[in-house]
Amino acid sequence: MGHRIVEIGSAAFLRKSLDRLEIRRNGELLDSIPFEDLAVVLLDGDGIALTADVLAAFSQAGAVCAVSDERHLPCLLCLPYENNARHARTVQQQAACSEAKRNGIWRQIVRAKIREQALAVEVDGNPRGATTLRQMADRVKSGDPDNVEAQAAILYFDLFFGPGFYRDRAAPGMNAMLNYSYAVLRAMMARALVGAGLHPALGIHHHAAYNAFNLADDAMEPLRPMADLGVVEVSEQFPAARELTPEIKKSLLQITVLPVRFAGNTLPILTALERYAATLREVICGAKRRLETPGLSR
Repeated sequence: MGHRIVEIGSAAFLRKSLDRLEIRRNGELLDSIPFEDLAVVLLDGDGIALTADVLAAFSQAGAVCAVSDERHLPCLLCLPYENNARHARTVQQQAACSEAKRNGIWRQIVRAKIREQALAVEVDGNPRGATTLRQMADRVKSGDPDNVEAQAAILYFDLFFGPGFYRDRAAPGMNAMLNYSYAVLRAMMARALVGAGLHPALGIHHHAAYNAFNLADDAMEPLRPMADLGVVEVSEQFPAARELTPEIKKSLLQITVLPVRFAGNTLPILTALERYAATLREVICGAKRRLETPGLSR
């Protein structure tokens, strides 16, 4: 599978030329990239056009094409389905996953997420807050019936972003940066899940009828604090920014090359996500019980 994340943020025409993706603007060739090098292509701007054979080539290369709306939120993901020979069997097992098993998996995901939030707060210089979050993670039960995840989120946002911050997906500034970073993570996570033979719509906890990416939203939860750290660093570089400029988006895309901790190893994020998706498939399908989750390497 490919390794490059390509972001196109303004008007362009994408076409296939032999085994390469050509990106043109006003007839001028801007870039030519082998399809086999692509992992995720982000279309985040007006006036971007592409041909159907480009979408087919993305799928054949195992690449994801993600389209964002005016709020930089993902509104379309084109995912490859032909790269895992066990897809049908795996999806059948995924659909048959019992509620008890799903609750157990969700407990592991929530505990991992809160521990990563604790690490982010600790990196930010608040060890006492980190200790409180770790204690909350230890209280998470199967299925999280006490909604510790939400309680931890309230504390985490207050500690990490400050008491004046309010998460609003429609707001500019740091909220728009979070939208963009989460969209990138969601696309990478969805790609890894499909590569493992899992269907991204069949969630563990998220189960919205009109959400085609419930499982991606479940699985990416432990990765959000990593995106949050990147957003805070970028917001400090651009403190007055309200809109996402090309420079800001380029900085936010650094999340795609960050090293990630997984199963005792430090790996490139795309490799870590592929292994994470594989172990999630094994847990869902009954081959193992313990879920390995990725996290910050700091």
